[in-house]
Amino acid sequence: MSEDSRAGRLGAWAIGLLLAVSLIPFAFNEWRRFGADRARQALMEAHLHAGTEALESGDSERALLALRSASALDAVNATVRAALREAQVRVLLSTPERVSADAASAVAHGLQLALPEVTTGVARYHVALGNLALMSSDSAGAIEWYEKAVAADAALGPAQFYLGNALRLAGEHEKAEEHLRKAVSAMGTDARPRVALGLTHAARKQWAMAAEVLAAAVELEPDPQAYASLGEAELEQGRFEQAAAALEKALRGRSKAADAAVIHEKLGFARFRLGQHDAAAKHLELAHRGGRSESALFNLGVVRQAQQRYAEAVRLFARVVEADVTAGEAHVRLITCLASMGRTEEAKRAAGNFRALVPGAPQLQAYAARVREALGPLRKPAPGTPTP
Repeated sequence: MSEDSRAGRLGAWAIGLLLAVSLIPFAFNEWRRFGADRARQALMEAHLHAGTEALESGDSERALLALRSASALDAVNATVRAALREAQVRVLLSTPERVSADAASAVAHGLQLALPEVTTGVARYHVALGNLALMSSDSAGAIEWYEKAVAADAALGPAQFYLGNALRLAGEHEKAEEHLRKAVSAMGTDARPRVALGLTHAARKQWAMAAEVLAAAVELEPDPQAYASLGEAELEQGRFEQAAAALEKALRGRSKAADAAVIHEKLGFARFRLGQHDAAAKHLELAHRGGRSESALFNLGVVRQAQQRYAEAVRLFARVVEADVTAGEAHVRLITCLASMGRTEEAKRAAGNFRALVPGAPQLQAYAARVREALGPLRKPAPGTPTP
C-alpha cells in the first residue's frame, strides 16, 4: 500500500471518528428528550387515570383537579379534553363556586366550542354555561342559558333550580316559584332548591309557607343562611321561641360579621318579646358593635325603658335622634323617659326641639300628639315594643 493511500485512509478514519464524537452529545440529548417525553406521557396518563376514576366514583372536584393536571401536560389530547369538560360540567352543576371567576371566561369558551360535538346531555352544558354567565354578572345571559336547558330537558333538576333561583334574584318571584317547586321534586335530598323556594316565599311575605319550606331545608342541611331566613319567617309570624331557636343556630354557623350583626338584632328582638330583657340587651349591644347603628341603639333603648333603666334609655334615644332627626318614635320615647325621671325641663326642651323640626320634616307631625301626651303628669311608661 502506498504512503498516499495509507494517509488517505487514516484521514478518513480520523474524520469519521471526529464526526462520531461530535454526535455523542446530540444522541445523548435526544435520548434524554425521549426519556423526558416518555416520563411526561406517563405522568399525564396517571393524572388522566386518576381523574377518570374520580369521575366514575362521583368525586367531581377531585376529578377536576387531576384532569387539569393532565391537560397541563397534554392540552391537545382528545381524551383528556373530553374528560376535563365532563368534570367542569359536573362541578358547575353541583358546586359552581369551585370554579374561580378568573377561569370562568376560558371555561365558558371551551364549553361553547364543544357544544356542537355534544350528542347527549346538552341541557347540562347549558346549565354550566348559565352558571358561568352568572359568575360574570351577566344575569340576563344566565337566564337565557337556563331556559335553553329547561327546554332541552325539563326533568333535569339543576336546570329548574338554577333558572328558578336566577328568576328569584331578578325579582320574578311567581315564575321562580314554579321552577323551584319542580326542582324540589326532582332533586330529592338536595336542600338548595328548598332554601331558594323559602326565600321566594319570604320575598312575597308568605311567612308561614317560607317557614315550612325552610324548616324542611335545614333538616336536610343545617345551613346558616337557611336558619337565619327561617328565624325571620318565624319572627314575622310572632313565633318568638321558634325564631330565637333558629337564629341561635344561624349565629353559631355565621362567619361574616355584618351578617352576624343582623342576626344579633333579630335575636335581640325575639328575646325581648319573650321577656328575656338581659339576653335581648346583650344581642342588641353586639348588633350595634357589628355595624347595626341606629336601629340597634333604638331597640336597646326600648329594652332599657322596659327595664325602667331610664337614664340609659335617655342616652340611647338621644344618640338615635342626633343621628336621625326624623326618628319620630325615638323623640317620643326620649321625652317620655325624661318625664318619667322627673327631668321636666329637659323633657320640655326636647319637646321644643321636636316641634322646631316638624316644619322641615312633615313626617314628624304624626308623632305630635304623643309628644304632648308625654309631657303630661309623670307616669310609668308602657314598655313598648322594639322594631325588628
